[in-house]
Amino acid sequence: MNLQFNQIPAFSTRMIFAVLTLIGFALVPRLSVQYTPSASNANINISYSWQNAAPKVIEKEVTTPIEGALSLVQNIQKIYSTSSNGSGNINLTLQKSADIELTRFEIAMTIRRIYPKLPEGVSFPSITLNNPTEEAQNRPILTYSLNGQRSATDLYDYATEQLSTQLSFLSGIRNIEVVGGNQLEWRVTYQQNQLNTLRLTAQDIQSALQKHFYNDVLGIANIDNQTFSVQLQSQPLLTREDWENIPIKNIQDRLITLGQVAQIQLVEQPQRAYYRINGKNSVRLLFYPEANTNTIELAKNIQTNIKNIELPKGYELFLDDDATEYLNDELQKIQHRTLLSLAILLLFVLIVHRSWRHTLVVAFSLLANLGIAAIGYYIFNIEMNLYALAGITVSFGLMIDNTIVMVHHIRHYQNQKVFPALLAATFTTIAALVIVFFLP
Repeated sequence: MNLQFNQIPAFSTRMIFAVLTLIGFALVPRLSVQYTPSASNANINISYSWQNAAPKVIEKEVTTPIEGALSLVQNIQKIYSTSSNGSGNINLTLQKSADIELTRFEIAMTIRRIYPKLPEGVSFPSITLNNPTEEAQNRPILTYSLNGQRSATDLYDYATEQLSTQLSFLSGIRNIEVVGGNQLEWRVTYQQNQLNTLRLTAQDIQSALQKHFYNDVLGIANIDNQTFSVQLQSQPLLTREDWENIPIKNIQDRLITLGQVAQIQLVEQPQRAYYRINGKNSVRLLFYPEANTNTIELAKNIQTNIKNIELPKGYELFLDDDATEYLNDELQKIQHRTLLSLAILLLFVLIVHRSWRHTLVVAFSLLANLGIAAIGYYIFNIEMNLYALAGITVSFGLMIDNTIVMVHHIRHYQNQKVFPALLAATFTTIAALVIVFFLP
């Protein structure tokens, strides 16, 4: 087998690889860098009960019909069920590519459709979502403390209205949570005498409020080959007049509103926790990243922007915790070890071949491999973590071995006939390492 590589001029080949290498290294800051690999697939748990029913009866009358209906829902990878005395449980593992909210909606609609066919006495199945990826995103990467000679409410208002608003526009931030301070809430105080006069009860007010804030799923809409869930949601109540106009009950063609039987006030919530630094009131800002975000670059970007913010007199902003510090330290260790191993390998090549040109060819070939690999990581959205970086470091030996063999063969035989053998040997090594994917 004689591969014809001479059709492309050598200069053009070098330029192509040089450009690809530069593009690859330019994409490195855009790669998703995490401390540990992302969590496994999301799963949905469905539980139900049937008082005093035997496991065999629940399996036959409840679990099996629900499983059969759910098997028709798309994006479900695995169904696992348990039927016990008086209760049952079905666990659904979703595919990684599944739209979690849409799949959960389809499951809820399926259960709602099949529930009337279940035996009388079976509770309506409850649905619980367990999304490990979302749980990982719920860990803040940065925690800042804002303190000053002001009340906790003033600090909270400044953090939410000023700091959070300015920083939330940074790319990669999913949410900024402000903790501490006395948040404001709407307080409804009903007048018992007025209720007695109109023959109303506190339960009527509670039912009216629950009805006003009730959210429901209406169905599914298909727009431009995309599927969306249609939900009914109440409008937010922003002013006292909005609360006072909530209808309570219609009595003799007279509409009774909340403002006629209750007093509406915007007040501070009761203090549940106190945050102080050096005797001053304090609130905390928690920064949460989006999925597949380079957390190290995001943390640096946030800290740089915070340094450029001019705080009012008497206000101070401190960094309490940086979750990326440990990851950054580990990456620095890996970088030092990688450079040391590369220096030893290249020194060995220089000693054996006694040629700077040969050593530089090996070094630039390794850089080209890493740059082109970075393009693949970016295109296929491959996440970088400590284990992946350790694997890349291990692969340096394989890349250098292949480069040395190819350069030596070209130098002595003036052809590339050894390429198929190198390719086969590389695939053999990859096949041996595939077992890693099957480890728990």
